Amino acid sequence: MEQYGDESPLDADPLLDDDLDDFDPFPDGEGEGQHSLGSRSSRRRVQWKKSWVPWQRLGSRHAFDAFRPTTPFAIVVLLACLKATLFSSGILFLTPLFRLVEDAICHVHYQKDLAEPIEEKECKVDEIQSQLAYLLGTGAVIGALVTLVVAFPYGVLADRLGRKPAFFLAYLGILLGFGWAPFVLSVSKQPNLWTLLLGQFFFLIGGGVSAAVNSIYAMASDVSTEENRSTHFLYLSIGGVVAGLGVPLASGFLLQTYGPWVPVKLVFYLSPAVVTAASLLPETLPVKLPDGPGGGVVPLLRRRPLAAALRQQMASHAAEVAGVRALLRNRSLVCCLAAPLIANASSTSHSTTFTQYISKHFGWSLAQTTYVHSPLALCHLAVLVGLPRVAAHLSAPRGRGGRLGLTRFTKDLVLTRASYGVLAGSSVLQGLSPSVVPFLATYALGMLGSATAPLTRALTTAFAERKEHTSRLYALCSIVDTLGSFIGGPVLAWTFSAGMRWGGVLRGLPWLYLAVLYAGAGAAFMMVREPRHVKLPLQTEGEGDMGYESAAEEEEEEEGLGAR
Repeated sequence: MEQYGDESPLDADPLLDDDLDDFDPFPDGEGEGQHSLGSRSSRRRVQWKKSWVPWQRLGSRHAFDAFRPTTPFAIVVLLACLKATLFSSGILFLTPLFRLVEDAICHVHYQKDLAEPIEEKECKVDEIQSQLAYLLGTGAVIGALVTLVVAFPYGVLADRLGRKPAFFLAYLGILLGFGWAPFVLSVSKQPNLWTLLLGQFFFLIGGGVSAAVNSIYAMASDVSTEENRSTHFLYLSIGGVVAGLGVPLASGFLLQTYGPWVPVKLVFYLSPAVVTAASLLPETLPVKLPDGPGGGVVPLLRRRPLAAALRQQMASHAAEVAGVRALLRNRSLVCCLAAPLIANASSTSHSTTFTQYISKHFGWSLAQTTYVHSPLALCHLAVLVGLPRVAAHLSAPRGRGGRLGLTRFTKDLVLTRASYGVLAGSSVLQGLSPSVVPFLATYALGMLGSATAPLTRALTTAFAERKEHTSRLYALCSIVDTLGSFIGGPVLAWTFSAGMRWGGVLRGLPWLYLAVLYAGAGAAFMMVREPRHVKLPLQTEGEGDMGYESAAEEEEEEEGLGAR
């Protein structure tokens, strides 16, 4: 993004219009023990920022860099492709792993060796399905607790060291965590099923899926302005939905034709594509740059004793926690946290609960259930594509053609409230559906409210007064998401088991429970009010310190002053 020019960030090609070769960040005339940047980490940061210069200016030495995106739109498109690849891996992995775990429970139930095949229809008895639901629900809670421990530290890491290091570390943990259960099932003839849950602890490395997704959204937010942030988030959602169009069909075909092991192995074959796409991204974290060749000179930080270093780290973490507590004083932001609070229950219902419910109550095989996801994803994609048109109708210009002239925030808020209302109503109808046809029809109806994820992220991001606080705000959302796991997987497992026992209308108890959650979230967003930021200049440590602010922040600052 252009940092000091008058052009719009979206019109700027490249992201940084300043030629960093015009100044020397480490001048030869510095005093003894002095550096123009305060520490080695700052020195590396400037080197990263130099790598964000237009690649065509750097010559043939950086031929690989010619493939890197150089505009905000291109970066968001690549991020959408990266998210699509991640989601494709998850879709390929989920149902085959579901079948492997179900088969393992089935062999334990019938006291047979894993080498002895058992028909899938024999695994649909209530005892096996109930144990499967509780096993998956417990695994979700363990994974959520692991995320709770590491969410905020990795959010701070993304804000300080960069988005890309945080993403790569999270992806490493994802690969290790995903590989644990297949490894155990492949080497043991009679495995202890509860040892499969140990794979969740690999998410201590990097923070797991939520940390990786947060890094993607943080990078998109870094290169977005207030005007196009929600649109860019929609592009990311479209990337995930596009993956859901054809991948479920491929997953079901591979599962039905070749068994569960082929799609599971294919997930790990996709990892080079993820690493390559992430490597092409520039580091988007906004950083402070020197005002000139002689500016920003501060003493070099010398090596200190271990005790002093630990005290500084503890003081730094205490300050970060205090910043999160300050965020929680905003009542509207607290109400926005209703979205991540029920996100775990919503995602679980769309994946494991949906698959298990159809397979158990309507007699479908797990492979057949994957074929349903593609047309549902098409409905979701249609909603995401049509949403910007609806948003444009609600926002501007005021009083022309019957438009309402809502602000960007209010427009997203109205759409969020309507989406949760649609989700609550469709969930009630799903719970009352007696057969598969009305169930799928009402489920497709609920896709009209499926854009809550990008809408609520845009609303929540509006409460981040500065871009460098974005990852910390997302980390707070991840923590709330983790707390919501206790009302997600385990409760859905209990409602599924209770619905099997009670039967009748209460067979759809999981969907009735979801309707209550959606209605509660909609009520919470009814109390949200648009934020009124007071933008303060960046605090400096002294005269000549580095004062950097992104163009998006300057525009937000000007808009805020104009509103006042």
